[in-house]
Amino acid sequence: MAVNLPRELLFLIAEHTRHLSSSLLPYALVCRNWQSVFESFIFSKVTIYSGNSDGIEAREQKGFSLEDFNTATSGENSRRRPWIREVQYDIIVPYELLDWSNTKWDESYTVDNPVRKANDEAFQAAMTGFFTTVLSSWDQTHRLSLQIGLLGCKQGFELEPNTCRYDDAGYYRFDFTDGRTEALPPYRARLSDPDALALVSCVDKLTFMNTRHRVKRPSLFYEENDDYADEYDPEKDLRPRNRWHQRCPTLTELHLNLDEYVRPDHLEYIQERRAAVAEGVQHLVSSLRVLSYIGHREEPWKETMSALNVLKTNNDTLAASLRDLTYVLRELKLTYVSLSMDFLCPLDAKCQPTIDPTRLHWPTLETLIVDRAPPFTPQGDWLALPDAEEQQIIDDVSDWEAGICNYERGYLSRPIRDTEQYHRLFISWGHAARHMSRVKCMRFSVHHKTGVKFRFTAAAPGEEATLTWGHRYAFYLPDHRVAKAWGFESKELISDEPGRYSVSLPRWPPAAW
Repeated sequence: MAVNLPRELLFLIAEHTRHLSSSLLPYALVCRNWQSVFESFIFSKVTIYSGNSDGIEAREQKGFSLEDFNTATSGENSRRRPWIREVQYDIIVPYELLDWSNTKWDESYTVDNPVRKANDEAFQAAMTGFFTTVLSSWDQTHRLSLQIGLLGCKQGFELEPNTCRYDDAGYYRFDFTDGRTEALPPYRARLSDPDALALVSCVDKLTFMNTRHRVKRPSLFYEENDDYADEYDPEKDLRPRNRWHQRCPTLTELHLNLDEYVRPDHLEYIQERRAAVAEGVQHLVSSLRVLSYIGHREEPWKETMSALNVLKTNNDTLAASLRDLTYVLRELKLTYVSLSMDFLCPLDAKCQPTIDPTRLHWPTLETLIVDRAPPFTPQGDWLALPDAEEQQIIDDVSDWEAGICNYERGYLSRPIRDTEQYHRLFISWGHAARHMSRVKCMRFSVHHKTGVKFRFTAAAPGEEATLTWGHRYAFYLPDHRVAKAWGFESKELISDEPGRYSVSLPRWPPAAW
């Protein structure tokens, strides 16, 4: 009979069935033997929602409530805990505040209002309940992957006091040119008391879901500034950051997604966000081995305009923080993140290292990927330049407001690559890579048709490595300084197809300096 099937066979049935059935629950109700086997699959990946789900459509009420989940995994049901490997935690807050969809009604508006406070209080309660009430009682040697998102219940017009609905508040239009001062800053949930969260060593991997509209990411490293548009006050930056990722002291993987649009004229917000992420990176736990960070193309309104200087100070603190973190990481993956071209090994104006490269050492780094980097540096320098005709178009602009608002004006192809900037990048990477004893993969690409794609691959330390530069639209040829930094001769470069250059190094890392 089916109830007497060997457990090994039941596991095979469960493994096959979970790909065919929308729910394994009926199989778990057959008998106790089936229950234990099928529940191990049911509970391997669970979805939990916090608080009251009133106002959320039925189709979005997935998984367990936090209370039911605690009951289902406590007491005699604690046997289920070892089965749980992935948890998606949807934190439900009272109000859904969409980005760039409202404007201020009058000057009395402040982000310190009852609507945002209510969301923050719900977020605090949900995080405290999950960390302190639930996870703190688990076996802290357990390894758990945690995904966190934010779901707002109540939708409507003018949710926040002294605001009015305007769906196009993120744009610069002829009928809306005062968005710098009138568009509401985005809402991100924050904790008032991070210390209320218990330390939970069982969380091994932390992910912030990349979802839009109904689900927002909570603020991991940064907080909102009170109405920064007109009264931006640097002193407000002194408020404590939401470093609640430190409540996971043995975290090994962090996947951070800040792919969130901000109006270019809200530059203080962009600078504050970047500086806060840099500070947060500095305080990541030492156990971290994998960091994946997705940013956003923080670009000007039109290509005719100067790129944005997204730095609060003259120093690129994010680049410095990430470089310091690479000394302990195994993998670093950055997408849509602009960094100083020499962030791995700082260079002077003549592209010479400003520090002794022999002092650099990356003992564990195996993978470094910078993918789809914006075509400008964080200091505001374009990597793609206009030709003479396009430069004349830029010089002839007399009304920037009209240029921004007119959909048919202000767009350029910027067909000229700033080659020296790319030389600087690959010189820096070359000096650094020679001190990465375990590196297997390095990739770099710029999200522009004049950009350069670079790939480094090495099978294992002491074996052959291959370097490749290429782009489908325009070729890039490394100069002698790049070759020297990587330890090969320019004459060794081979072009096996148009726009592509490669070189094979018989041994990696190459001979000492």
